[in-house]
Amino acid sequence: MVSALTQQNCYKNEQNQNMKTLKDLFLDEVGDMYDAERRIVKALPKLVKAATCEKLKAALLTHLKETEGHVTKLEQVFKSLDQKAKGKTCKTTVAYGLKNIKGLAKRRGYWRH
Repeated sequence: MVSALTQQNCYKNEQNQNMKTLKDLFLDEVGDMYDAERRIVKALPKLVKAATCEKLKAALLTHLKETEGHVTKLEQVFKSLDQKAKGKTCKTTVAYGLKNIKGLAKRRGYWRH
């Protein structure tokens, strides 16, 4: 899931929004998580393809299955609140995620590009 620092940056960017109820705040947070998890599901197959280490590929595939489960659970949360499952993009999360994953894999020699 998204790091606390990344979430904190999103909060600062969104402080001007008026949250009317705790439910609004909750849905806003769930929307951030939903967007982040869906982006991870989209990115992981690309990382698997680019990985050169079989152990890394296996770990990424396991993580993909787990993350798909997170997406399903978040969709259930939306449904239980009679809301359409929708993500709310946090630009900090997007920039932080893929850049750091690729950087780590390159430094360890597990990345082709």
